[in-house]
Amino acid sequence: MLELINLSHHVQRRGAEPLTVLDHVSLAAPGGHLLAVLGAARSGKTTLIRTLSGLRRVQSGEIVWHGRETSKHPFHPNEIGYVSGDDSSQHELLNVKENIVCALLLRVDKISKRDALVRADKLMLFCGLDTVSGQRTGSLTAPLRRRLALAMALAPDPLLILCDDFTDGIDPKAERELAALLQLVAKENPRRLVVNATKNLANLGVYDSVAVLHEGRVCFHGPGRALTHYFSVPQIEDLYQRLAKRPSQRWQDSWNRHRDSYYDAFKLFSAPSAGVPNKEADLGAAGDDEDEAPKPAKQGRRVSLDADIAVKDTPKADAPPVPARPSFGVQLQVLMQRRWTMFRRSKRQMWQHLILLLGLPLTIAMLAWPEMKDLRGVLGAGSSAPAEALMHSGHFASLLLLLQILGLIFMATRNGSREIASERHVWQREHLGGLRSSAYLTSKVAFVGVLVLAQSVWMGLCIDLISGGLPGNGAMRLALMVLTSAAFTAIALGVSAFSKSADQASSRVWMLAFVQAPLSGALIALPGWLSAVLHPFVTTYYGWSGTVETLAGSIIYEPLTKLNATWFATPGWAAAMLTLHLLVGLGLASLGLRKAERS
Repeated sequence: MLELINLSHHVQRRGAEPLTVLDHVSLAAPGGHLLAVLGAARSGKTTLIRTLSGLRRVQSGEIVWHGRETSKHPFHPNEIGYVSGDDSSQHELLNVKENIVCALLLRVDKISKRDALVRADKLMLFCGLDTVSGQRTGSLTAPLRRRLALAMALAPDPLLILCDDFTDGIDPKAERELAALLQLVAKENPRRLVVNATKNLANLGVYDSVAVLHEGRVCFHGPGRALTHYFSVPQIEDLYQRLAKRPSQRWQDSWNRHRDSYYDAFKLFSAPSAGVPNKEADLGAAGDDEDEAPKPAKQGRRVSLDADIAVKDTPKADAPPVPARPSFGVQLQVLMQRRWTMFRRSKRQMWQHLILLLGLPLTIAMLAWPEMKDLRGVLGAGSSAPAEALMHSGHFASLLLLLQILGLIFMATRNGSREIASERHVWQREHLGGLRSSAYLTSKVAFVGVLVLAQSVWMGLCIDLISGGLPGNGAMRLALMVLTSAAFTAIALGVSAFSKSADQASSRVWMLAFVQAPLSGALIALPGWLSAVLHPFVTTYYGWSGTVETLAGSIIYEPLTKLNATWFATPGWAAAMLTLHLLVGLGLASLGLRKAERS
């Protein structure tokens, strides 16, 4: 049983009065019920659904579910199934069955892979997906994708299903079929309530009741067949035009006067003949109300329902048990398996990473090849080498290390910039369903960590093999390269988590990557005070200067320091600062995920 009591939501606007999106919304619906929240664009229906789901916080009013107020006792993730018409919760590289199995394994605790496969088969059959079980999601039609979204939402068998535009934007035949499917979902479990927010005026007879929203206010709640009588319109298609002829406050006031008589007449929530009016009832119509100033609306009270199911009489013990969500380790394992499966199936992504992994170090080596012979000659000659040759070789070694660091920065940008932003909506849906942010972020770190390690190690080894190796501490130099790539990848993940789209994240991280070279101190020696301010924020500086310091003790180190006026961080200090950058990036990613939870 769900009851909304004076639910309100306001949006703050700069330089203007707050915009009222929901205004004292009060209605109720029991289990085994299919409710349509009907309204035109900007009526507040999507805000209502998102507030019910927890994607937006309750600003004012109460949401009562099975006798408990959800602000004090929040919904368990497995109590709710959220379905959006934008198909954003599905992975296009997985097939239908794999998407449902992943939803089961991420939401239901202690379910074996075998049981998940059996449950997935039942859900596909129930939702009409059994004939396309092996088809990839990216090739499905819009109606089939919505059936899949509903099947995924049903994975933990929730008792509250919230749908936003589930039947909108598709052909009439598919719309009728999806509406009938929602009715089947509601009737399958006598405790389950299904709410669908829609602007479509067709198929209203499928719903047990229809709540009409206009400018954030409830103007009617009853059977769809009563709409034409209540609003005094000849046909249902005239409803929105009729609503626009009177202020929404007037419609709400009218409904507050007629509400109890409609509830009593239609016995919406208790009688077996729900939706059939009492023949002796004299139902008024809002269209008959005079245009004079209405009486004040009745606020601050609950919707009148029959006593046997009234929320105030529903004990908390009536709420059914909810399946627990899986542990951190189980969720992490499922996420990692899913990510690598999608990586293998994305040929484009695999080729991009392979080209970067092999091509970028080889390109740097080819650019440096003409100078390699002179460098080996200077290193072989030792202290007897001419001063000019030592100076030239030191400059070359510095630029070679800078090219390696910049190459790692560019690969790190590719690794992390889109990793979270491209799944922003997926994250919101799965987090609403109980996915831990810690498990999600750890899976991303583990995935990109493998790429970072492979790219960094190959970058260092490839250049050393071709050049014959630079002098100094090679192990420390390789470790600093790994840390540099890891640090900037973490920063890219942080930016990605705060971005609203993959393209936005990519442009931001690439901009950040391009300023790394001039601010590194390798090409331009910044003034002392400016370098002291900027260098703590520049990942490339610590990667480059730390690797340069690994050349200390070699014959080219002293000439190199005379060529460059930049202060070089010691390998230990560089490693510490790169680790700090890594932690800051992961912290930003965590904060970005938390911010995205309710955006």
